[in-house]
Amino acid sequence: MAGLRRRLAALLLLAGACGLPVPVLEIRGEGGQVLLQRPAPPGYRFELRFIHSAFRIPVREIFTVDGAGRLVLREIRSTRGDIVDYYGIPGARVVDRPGDVRIVDLALPHRRLLVRAGPVGNRTFHDGRCELPLAGLAGAGGRLTLAVAYRPWPLILLHRRGIPCPKPRA
Repeated sequence: MAGLRRRLAALLLLAGACGLPVPVLEIRGEGGQVLLQRPAPPGYRFELRFIHSAFRIPVREIFTVDGAGRLVLREIRSTRGDIVDYYGIPGARVVDRPGDVRIVDLALPHRRLLVRAGPVGNRTFHDGRCELPLAGLAGAGGRLTLAVAYRPWPLILLHRRGIPCPKPRA
């Protein structure tokens, strides 16, 4: 009887462990549908790249995920200094080299990011494994939400890298 109890306890413990949630970056469409899902442990890094609509220069916003599941803006990069005044972050440190302007040492946390992803600006998601034009996901002028969610880890392991980087709609 004691052996049966131990086996049952071990089975219940294993079943509980299988449901442990892990942090996942999700990109959702306006209707709430999950369009992209990537495992996002603390330190996970991704970028949003686009052409700035006012200055017509490339911009890279670099984020990490922190231990509280927030998306933290860490750095902004561009090719010209115009971007520094546009962002206007008080106390931000700027590294200005010809053709490489960086606003660095940032720690601006967000629970979620709302992104307009139309054809203007060619906003693109990058994380080292996935390069995805967001307009192809959202459709013309669509809005997307990026946030960390917690999902059972076996589901993530089945995907290994989350929902595969989809091919944009034509």
